[in-house]
Amino acid sequence: MLGSREIDPLASTTLTLAYVRAFGLRRTGAMLSLAATVAETEPDVLAVCEIDAGDAFALATRFAREWAYRGGQALFWTRAFAAATVHDLYLPFAIQRPFDRRGLLRVDGGVAGVRTALFATQLGAARAFAVPEMRYARTQLHAGTGRAIAFAQMEMATPGLAGRGVELLAQDEETGIYAYARGFGATAIERRPYSLIVAAASHGVPPPQ
Repeated sequence: MLGSREIDPLASTTLTLAYVRAFGLRRTGAMLSLAATVAETEPDVLAVCEIDAGDAFALATRFAREWAYRGGQALFWTRAFAAATVHDLYLPFAIQRPFDRRGLLRVDGGVAGVRTALFATQLGAARAFAVPEMRYARTQLHAGTGRAIAFAQMEMATPGLAGRGVELLAQDEETGIYAYARGFGATAIERRPYSLIVAAASHGVPPPQ
């Protein structure tokens, strides 16, 4: 029997996830549209691709979110996710693309007392860049043993980041945005222009902490 302040690790937890491709917020009204999406959906975890650090800071401040940023990728979260460590990594360097360093953002923490990691990245459009970047991202994601949620923007969807318990939650092939998870399954998916909204419920016995 659980005490009044104990968390049941076997109980299912549902998170609202949102993934937005911002295209650098260059479109007229893009920031207003992004803010409206956050206000309407109130995501527990939000990933935004192709956003600069200043706009990410403004969004985090407006909606009182914790956040992390690396190389055009931003993650935001509510108290539903208890962050512990931020790893701001880079995808493999390509000598043909010396000034385009793409980030792999990883935040380790927990959801309802269960170890959970968040990931966000964007892979190169050309196959020569995308293949080694995808291999690196897959290695990072698959190396963990806890639950995980990953957001990736990529033009080459095959083979993707699935495998070793990681499954595709939702996708929008038109904008090339994909959401993956280990230990969560999608219960509802909404596709909006440039964005995905996913209700994701935890499942299975969590790994040892």
